[in-house]
Amino acid sequence: MTVTLARLAFLLPAVTLLLLGFFHRRGEAAKRVSVVSAALSLIAVTALGLHVPQNGMTVLIDANWIPALGARWKMVLTAPGYLMLWVTAFSTLLAVAASVREISAEKGPACALHFAALFLIQTALYGVFTARDLLLFFLSYETVLIPMYLLILIWGGRKRRYAALKFLLFTIFGSLPLFVSIMILGVVSARVYGNMVFDLDILIKLRPDLLATTLKIFSLPVTLKGLLFAGFLLAFLVKIPLWPLHTWLPDAHTEAPTAGSIVLAGVLLKMGTYGLAVIALPLFPSLAREWAPFFSVLAVCGILFGALASYAQDDAKRLVAYSSVSHMGFVVLGLFSFTVEGYLGAFLQMAAHGVATGVLFYFVGALYRRRHERKLTSFGDLATIEPALTGWAGVAAFASAALPGTAGFAAEILIFFGVFSTRPLLAFLVAPAVILSASYMLKFFRFVAFEEADPEFRRRWDGILPEELFFVALCAILLVVVGVAPHGTVYSWIRPAIEGLLGGLR
Repeated sequence: MTVTLARLAFLLPAVTLLLLGFFHRRGEAAKRVSVVSAALSLIAVTALGLHVPQNGMTVLIDANWIPALGARWKMVLTAPGYLMLWVTAFSTLLAVAASVREISAEKGPACALHFAALFLIQTALYGVFTARDLLLFFLSYETVLIPMYLLILIWGGRKRRYAALKFLLFTIFGSLPLFVSIMILGVVSARVYGNMVFDLDILIKLRPDLLATTLKIFSLPVTLKGLLFAGFLLAFLVKIPLWPLHTWLPDAHTEAPTAGSIVLAGVLLKMGTYGLAVIALPLFPSLAREWAPFFSVLAVCGILFGALASYAQDDAKRLVAYSSVSHMGFVVLGLFSFTVEGYLGAFLQMAAHGVATGVLFYFVGALYRRRHERKLTSFGDLATIEPALTGWAGVAAFASAALPGTAGFAAEILIFFGVFSTRPLLAFLVAPAVILSASYMLKFFRFVAFEEADPEFRRRWDGILPEELFFVALCAILLVVVGVAPHGTVYSWIRPAIEGLLGGLR
């Protein structure tokens, strides 16, 4: 049952890509196919959750892929991976719902291409979160780049070319050392096993003495293990993005269409943290622990900088974008604590951030569609105009700010406990971020809901759409349910897998 449900969930977006090719001249048909497919995919992934192993993994497929290189088509289902699969399916549905209103159906091929890009991203992300072969992981990891680049370049804002190029260059900057590191691991593995191996479970057990070889780089002695660790780390930290490698993110978020911002914040950033937790740290546990204080300090800098930068913004979309730098810093901080609490908080933060930030971009996109402006001063008085929408959006906004009783708070308090038990000073240094995050979200909500309405905004407001209220309310409810009962919804379910993952890092 598990394998069947997983294959169904994975095939749906791939089949949708083919269907969109048939309907490429019929924009409305492409929209309907996309909505149905995204909804069915979320239902299938949700049903799959009933069969996910709490510990260990379920092999979905394990077959020869490129025998000459020793690469296998190996995909497995784990509890942490499933959490990201669900966020992927949910973010895709939210992005499709936003695109139905934003993308014109009159130009059929362009409309179909837009939705095809979203489903190609979804298909590739499913590969990222289930691949157990490093070459298959890299293929999935890189496939995401092409459709995301097109979403920004074709449907982005006024500075879309600059933002798309910056996104492309930073991604390539991270991807090249990742590919080189994977290939070197394959060559080294051939000295042990007689042929190249890219299976992560086998590479984790690779003989340490082979990776201890010392190389001379610019006359400096560097171990092969250190070089490979740097390659993996650079790729994942750029994708997260960790300060100071974050500069591509605000521009990409700001210029991307609403759907692009939703999937970028909801899932694409999580490729970096997931790769860090499941691949880089297990492959190089001793080096990870040795460098943990350094990267924890960078994470604290990112948390504080992202919060301060968010408060300084007067562009609604850019404010939410900088908040992602802060939130993802918490994830990195939790992972480098090497504690069960830190890891639990990190994975919950990944999911909570995906839902909360995704719906905030959806909400800002709904406002922008009416006003065609993103300045905070361009909105106002929404609490009077649409009280129901404003109320639910407020819940989502303060969940993003880690209000007690929401998923964001449950995640961050666990990370605080994990960090405090290992590096108390860093826990004290990062504490002001709680106040800062509340400050920028209060600023955002005050301008949107309570400031005097911009006359043009009030004139252009044409009433709330049913799906807008539905999605904003649904996300708010999810964030509160998990925040009120984290143990019964996520913690107890994912904890055995986290303990098993941490056991391999000792």
